[in-house]
Amino acid sequence: MSDEMMLILEKLDTMNYSLAGIEGKVDNTHEHLLRLEESTNERFMKMEDRFAGLEDRFAGLEGRFVGLEDRFAGLEDRFVGLEDRFAGLEGRFVGLEDRFVGLEGRFVGLEDRFTQSEAATDLRFNRVEQKLESMGLMLENEISKKIDAIGEGHDYLKRNLDDALRVEKDKEWMELNILNLRMDVRKIKDKLAMA
Repeated sequence: MSDEMMLILEKLDTMNYSLAGIEGKVDNTHEHLLRLEESTNERFMKMEDRFAGLEDRFAGLEGRFVGLEDRFAGLEDRFVGLEDRFAGLEGRFVGLEDRFVGLEGRFVGLEDRFTQSEAATDLRFNRVEQKLESMGLMLENEISKKIDAIGEGHDYLKRNLDDALRVEKDKEWMELNILNLRMDVRKIKDKLAMA
């Protein structure tokens, strides 16, 4: 093998190594996206859509890398220029990875804020439950007893009402009897007057 061929093979190995590193970084970035996706809930659905778009872009970039790898097999004399281009792509992936790490930090911050908000809401609900329980106890212990005491104390009113109605009924019965007797007396007077 010639020296030139050896150099080309060494550069190919270097490029393969660089590609493996880039693929590893793409895989790491993909893993970061999956972890972020698992840790989010319904409130992060919009962010999940954005990540899905980024994931599609990475899938497209992976496809492009596969195509570039196939082209490298037939383009041995152009490796020097392509190596510089891959170094730039690697830098871009490092930048993207840093951005995803930053996004992950922001999501952790948001998660902490939601946790704090949830704790405050739980505290408020506990206070409301205590107030409701206090009101229930007050109803049970104080108001029910007061109603019972009032009902017991006014039981005589019901008895007096029944007695008063009985007297009223007797009075009505007596008035009806008096009216009947008057009518009978008139009939007798009328009959006596005719005779």
